[in-house]
Amino acid sequence: MTKYQMATVLIVEDNAGVRAALNDLLRASGFRTLTARDGASALACLRASHMPMVVLLDVMLPTASGLAVLNAVDADLALACHCAVVVLTAHPEWGAEIADLRARWTASGTPARGAAPAVSASVLSCVLVKPLTLRQLTRAITGAADHLAARSTPDASVYGGASAHEGESQ
Repeated sequence: MTKYQMATVLIVEDNAGVRAALNDLLRASGFRTLTARDGASALACLRASHMPMVVLLDVMLPTASGLAVLNAVDADLALACHCAVVVLTAHPEWGAEIADLRARWTASGTPARGAAPAVSASVLSCVLVKPLTLRQLTRAITGAADHLAARSTPDASVYGGASAHEGESQ
């Protein structure tokens, strides 16, 4: 089993057809998947699991927006330790704003003043703008899995040594 298949992909998309298509495509590409139809369901799923997860997160969601989910994951050390997020958006301006916030955080080590959301580079792996190709999607997910694997070791000091594998039965 490759490191990419070790991380489960949580697909968070409110459109049932898009969610099903992403689920089918990713499973056919060898990924384990879970799905959530809204932000609240996504957070419940993440809080109920301690396995490494790449979160494929749409921005426009009911109950809690993708940005609210991203901020909740970023603010919760228990979630941040085992999640890497790939944001999906149909709005290029939102993708650019999120990527810009991430770049400023990465460069300075602190969130941009007055910026909302304050997104840390430790959780956000990348931003994809729809429409996209299967190749772009799988590259983003494997990149996020790399990002997650790099943080999932016992010596990952940015998370105080917490391992994303703790508490799992092998």
